Amino acid sequence: MEVRSRSFIAQPAPQALTVALRFKGMSYRQLASATGVSKTTIGNLANGRASTCSPETAACIARGLGMAPGDLFVLKAIRAPETESEAA
Repeated sequence: MEVRSRSFIAQPAPQALTVALRFKGMSYRQLASATGVSKTTIGNLANGRASTCSPETAACIARGLGMAPGDLFVLKAIRAPETESEAA
């Protein structure tokens, strides 16, 4: 029997990213430059247009703000899609 693999997504904690940016005095553009994450992605996460991102993106953003990912994001386990052999 195969074990289904799990993956994770990161959800921004409500308003945490916006508050952290203000506290650090950084703009989306400055954080994007420091992290390699696009300004659009950062803006979408900060204003709620995007509700999730990869754990890697969350870690980059948190590192750019000098914070732990858990201060800004909540990791959620998601199940990988079943293969045909698992569904049968």
